[in-house]
Amino acid sequence: MEIDPARDKVESSLEIEEAAVESTAAEPIASPSCDRLRLRDGLLILLLPLIGLLVGLRTVAVATLPHILTPDPGINYQEVTDRLPIPALLNWNLTIVQNLLDLRDMPFPLLILLGVVGGILLLCIALCLFNPIYRPLVLEPATNPSLAGANHLSGTLRLQQPKRFWYVALLCGVPLLGFWLLIGVLMPPATPVSKYMLVAAPWSPLWALRLMALGMALWVGLHPDGLLWNDSLTEKKSLFSYQKLLVRGALWGIITWVFTRLTVPSGLEPLLTRLQALGTFNTAEWRWVVSHYLFSVGAAWFAAGLFLLILGRLGLATKARFGLTALAVVAFCISFWIQRPFSASALARRFDLQPDVLNAISVPYSPRRPGSGVPDGLAAAQALARRLYLPMGQNSARPMRSVLLFQPSGSVINVTQMGYTINGLSATRESALKARDFLLKRRYHSALSWIATEHLCDCSTLRFDTTSALDVLLSDLSNGPHLSRVGSVVTTLFFICAATPQNHALLDKWANPQSFACPDRFSKRLIGDLYRRFGDVKNALKWYRAADMPSTFMARIRAERPLFHTGTVYGILRLNGRPLAGVRVGIMPWRLNGLPPLQEVLLANAFHEVLAPSGNGPLFPPFHPIPFAFRWISGSDVTDSNGAFRIQNLTEGQYRVVVELPPSIQLNPPFDPRIRVMNPPLPFSLHYANQTVNLGIIDIFYRGPVATPRSATQSLPSTSGRPGAEP
Repeated sequence: MEIDPARDKVESSLEIEEAAVESTAAEPIASPSCDRLRLRDGLLILLLPLIGLLVGLRTVAVATLPHILTPDPGINYQEVTDRLPIPALLNWNLTIVQNLLDLRDMPFPLLILLGVVGGILLLCIALCLFNPIYRPLVLEPATNPSLAGANHLSGTLRLQQPKRFWYVALLCGVPLLGFWLLIGVLMPPATPVSKYMLVAAPWSPLWALRLMALGMALWVGLHPDGLLWNDSLTEKKSLFSYQKLLVRGALWGIITWVFTRLTVPSGLEPLLTRLQALGTFNTAEWRWVVSHYLFSVGAAWFAAGLFLLILGRLGLATKARFGLTALAVVAFCISFWIQRPFSASALARRFDLQPDVLNAISVPYSPRRPGSGVPDGLAAAQALARRLYLPMGQNSARPMRSVLLFQPSGSVINVTQMGYTINGLSATRESALKARDFLLKRRYHSALSWIATEHLCDCSTLRFDTTSALDVLLSDLSNGPHLSRVGSVVTTLFFICAATPQNHALLDKWANPQSFACPDRFSKRLIGDLYRRFGDVKNALKWYRAADMPSTFMARIRAERPLFHTGTVYGILRLNGRPLAGVRVGIMPWRLNGLPPLQEVLLANAFHEVLAPSGNGPLFPPFHPIPFAFRWISGSDVTDSNGAFRIQNLTEGQYRVVVELPPSIQLNPPFDPRIRVMNPPLPFSLHYANQTVNLGIIDIFYRGPVATPRSATQSLPSTSGRPGAEP
């Protein structure tokens, strides 16, 4: 009989492998000690923050989506209106929003499944950190020699499950689950968000009890000296041994709770509600909150793994424990520094969220009410005035003035222009400069940014300065948008303003894709219509092409003359036969060519809004229009020493003249017999056939006393809103 050497070699190899398997099975799984760290330990600890980030992402989705989307079905962004350009800060990434929706609306069975899988994975990580030689997966050699051949690595991966694993899991897991649920019942309900709450309340001490129970279950069940391993089951353990494990597990829970309490916000909703005071919740604020929160969550899970290794690994060298402790301290310091902007004092200091500002939120935030949650009104104006030392009410630097409105019949109506803005702040140039400096210093990230923006806009409209008002509103949209309050106003101002080079530059800013986005063809066509109104056919065609307008429409635009936009009106003002110098003359449109239907409706009510026969609250009685009403002034000029004025770049339409009298002449609105006008300017038309209008000499005769402008202490709005009351 011949001996086959190959067969003999295979049989010998199998015998050796079987002996190795038997010897391996005879060894206890648990190792008594390990004095050094391994690469596997580092990889396992780094795996923990990844799991924590997945948990944190769902928390982010649940918390932030109500501040991004409206409660209506579908993806509808808060305060974003169709057919209008939107700021780049509100141009949300649809993919990110859809992923957040998928995380938030995850089915409950899938959540349970993911929780079970995650729990098993965490148990395996804990087992590997406790026991350095434990392998969750082992390679079982192939039993068929012909399949193995010369490859000694061939075999089957098998999950290595310690003996009595499920027994220990039930023995420790069931009491832990019951205690965890009991603590959840005992926890107080979530505190409702109030306007005084700046950040979420810290983690409750009951969470410390939960983590202590988790740590004790891990140590008693999975530690090499615990119930799971073979040697611990065969040896008779004293009660003191388990007490030591319980103490270490409880210590791990306390340390982890302290780390989490000081570095991770317990909830994002109160923080997000407070950020609504800054304006529309935008992408920059979302990135700021999410990046800080996810880093803190990841650091907390990373530290939990470090503490588990420090307290749970037997025989670990002192240097290794010291290095891990130092790493945990570094993680704590970085995470604590990252979380500092979420503290109440930091938020109040950075965003002006002090109690007096929060008290000025008259309408609490609600996703169904655009613009809610923002400080506004007299209380907010007083808070801004205290910080910037702004005067309130009538001021000698900006006294009230009488404004003449000329009727088509030649009669004259007068209204009184108050010397303060809608919220009672004196409309002086100094106060406007302080408000602008405040916004630039805060980079528009302040709970008082809206009241400062509103004050600047009102100061501009009181001066008949549409260009300045547009600049103020576009700066708000670019840096700290209040879209529901500003977006439609910007559209109206661009449709009624004069086509000056300054206004054209502001239109370029609104059309800049780096600052604003046009998400639909209607918004693209709107920009094209505005460029056409300014006579810029080249840019108009560019935007019409982007809006996918029909070829016949494009051909008609190319064939037509540009919309008339170079109209000029001039004249001379005289008071009692002398030149009236230093007063403002404004041109208010009556009808304009090229307006959309909605803007035509708004323009039809413009004169009535300036007349204000019903008044507007206690600060603005009848025939005392609010400053915002003067936004309808298309262009203006200040008379020179000869009383002459010239207003240019008016577009095609019909206009009326508005004259602001010196503060020394105080008329009784709406009709005052002491005023008489010779050659009153009647409404006029501007178009290609009538490009320039000469209004001639407008003689104003006033027979009455010359009033002394009231000082700052003679008319101040109080907290009750009554003009003339003491502050």
